[in-house]
Amino acid sequence: MDAGPPPAARPAPRGPWQRMTEGLSVCGTALILVVMLAMDADILGRALLNRPLAGAAEIVTMAMAAIVFLQLPAALAAGRFVQSDTLLGALDARLPRLAAALRALWCLAGGAVFGLLAWAGAPLFWKDWLRGEVYGVPGIFTFPRWPVGLVILIGCVATAALFLRLAVHEACKARRGAAERGAP
Repeated sequence: MDAGPPPAARPAPRGPWQRMTEGLSVCGTALILVVMLAMDADILGRALLNRPLAGAAEIVTMAMAAIVFLQLPAALAAGRFVQSDTLLGALDARLPRLAAALRALWCLAGGAVFGLLAWAGAPLFWKDWLRGEVYGVPGIFTFPRWPVGLVILIGCVATAALFLRLAVHEACKARRGAAERGAP
């Protein structure tokens, strides 16, 4: 008996949510390109001109955090978020309503975690914005901290919202008896 795709491979609901997650993912991918170019410029500058790119370490450090949080919603929407699906896979075949209910609880927990991260990160973002905090060494290279904080905040809110949307979807499946497989 085919139980359908594994729980982690089930796609998220489509529409504006998919466009949002894909847009954030594209921004993250573009930022990866920026990191690669900055690293290449730094390496070439050191090797050929004996002049490293000022701020290369800061650019890479800031970009890594931003890339992760830009990619999180897309990973969740594509079913590539880290989870152990051994139990849920076994339950899908025998007790699909219970499996859907457990998935709904997992999604609620994920929504709560990312909601708390956003709640905790918002004051840091505002502090950086209002005080004009910067990364780097004044006079050599500086970059404002608030854009990275904003990206992290957006990623957390988008991931929390998607987790909550998926929780509702899974709860509805559990209530209906999980008759269908995949996205609504």
